[in-house]
Amino acid sequence: VSNNSRPSLPSTGQLLNLSAKTLILMALKQSEDIPDQWILRCYESHGESANLSLVSDLGLKIVHPVDLLERPVSLSEASADGKVVKIEPWKITSLAVKSII
Repeated sequence: VSNNSRPSLPSTGQLLNLSAKTLILMALKQSEDIPDQWILRCYESHGESANLSLVSDLGLKIVHPVDLLERPVSLSEASADGKVVKIEPWKITSLAVKSII
């Protein structure tokens, strides 16, 4: 393809935003068993409940919560659409995330 115009990219981007100031990202790593999934681990740092709503220019979405061995676990605090997860005070939470782009 011959095109004299230069492709344009946005001047800024957002890799990952957990949407709550009290949530601290501990790890973001590739899943051991599923190469197209990532494991996001965070904790609530102020002793109050927080709602994690994942925002990313990479099109990341929460697949399901996992334990430390990356096995799926149920989470009653997840919203019906799977976009918001309630994190209890001081709790460490691990989530499997995947790009939908």
